[in-house]
Parts: sequence; structure tokens; C-alpha cells
Amino acid sequence: MKIIFVFSITCVLALGYGCVGHTDKDAIKGMWQLTAVRFGGKEWPVPDEFRDLITEVKDAKFSTKNVNGKFPPEERGGSFSLDTATSPRSLDVVMDTGPDANKLLKAIYKLEGDMLTVCFDPRASARPADFVTTDQNTFIVAILKRLK
Repeated sequence: MKIIFVFSITCVLALGYGCVGHTDKDAIKGMWQLTAVRFGGKEWPVPDEFRDLITEVKDAKFSTKNVNGKFPPEERGGSFSLDTATSPRSLDVVMDTGPDANKLLKAIYKLEGDMLTVCFDPRASARPADFVTTDQNTFIVAILKRLK
């Protein structure tokens, strides 16, 4: 489950690293921290080992690291692309490192001020149609806040 959460956090952060929509591409740049996770229709507290994970987005690349050297100790990253023409807006993420290297993750995202919400299914190749998690799907919704 830890690998799924780490992957989820990284993917969520990667969603904000857009390269299609000029507005989103610029707005997503910066440092992001996971503040909430929804799975199985419930909101879950951010696990202690993920509280210090920071994702940095630059251009169409992202990197995630634990600023306190805890789990995961190594930095992980990848590339992403945004499509602002879809509704909801879509995000494709490819991890460069870790157990999910070179796998395509199809997600959706919304960017509202300093909050980034990403929804994806870590077990499927299909893109979610909305930001709803239930006990009938394996969607993960990650909510990140921009660090200033």
C-alpha cells in the first residue's frame, strides 16, 4: 500500500506539470505538498511517512522527494503532459524511476488557486471520468497545496 501511496502522490503532483494549456502550464509550476487523500469513498489522513514529501514541478517534469530523508529515501520523478481541452482536464504521467518506471498513468486534474486535485486509478489504464471515489472503484484523489 505504501508503494501505491508514493506512486499516487508523485502522480498527483505530476499532473500539475502541464505542457499543453499555457495557463495551467505556468500555474502548476512550483512546490506542492500532499494535504489530503480520498480512496474508497472516504477521506484518509495523510500517512506520517508522506507528510514531508514535496513535489517540485518545472516545465513538463516533476520530482518528488522526502525533505526529511524518510520513506521513500530516494528522489523520484518523471514527465507529464496536460490537456486543457478535455472536461475534466486530463493529465498523462510517466515515471522515470522507481517500481512504476515507464508506465503511463492517465489522470484528471483541477487547479484552483493554490490547490491541485488529481484523480487516477493506479490499477487501470482507463482515465477516471470524475473525482469521485467509491468502494466500487480503486480511484485515488490526491489534494495538494502549493508551498510559498
